[in-house]
Amino acid sequence: MSANPVFIGTVNNQGTEFDNADGTTALSVWTAGASGGVLEALQATNLSANPYALIVYFRKGGVNYHMQQVTIPANAGSDAATLPVNLLDPAVLPFVNAEPNRTILFAASEGIYIAMTGALAGPDIVHVVALGGDY
Repeated sequence: MSANPVFIGTVNNQGTEFDNADGTTALSVWTAGASGGVLEALQATNLSANPYALIVYFRKGGVNYHMQQVTIPANAGSDAATLPVNLLDPAVLPFVNAEPNRTILFAASEGIYIAMTGALAGPDIVHVVALGGDY
């Protein structure tokens, strides 16, 4: 055990908006800082009446590694009837620890990229919010 525990030094919260122009391009949704970091929350909302699927990637050394494809229901998080999708839920990403904390640790410059499996319809929008911190 370290005599000098390491704690989060800087909050690292990021948001990404997906729209029709993004097509199936993978976009950065969270990247750890120069000393590494921890991702504590990753949530997707769908501001449209159409369901969409996205692919979550782990990015290391400029390479995207496919982790999971996830369906975001119509209106997820944008109406009272449909909750947003918690992408750190072990039911969604099975490798995430269920207890005690649902977090992912990252080395310097590693991160999460997400791509839609198809272009969003005209005005449709999907938001992904990532909340974490850097060491």
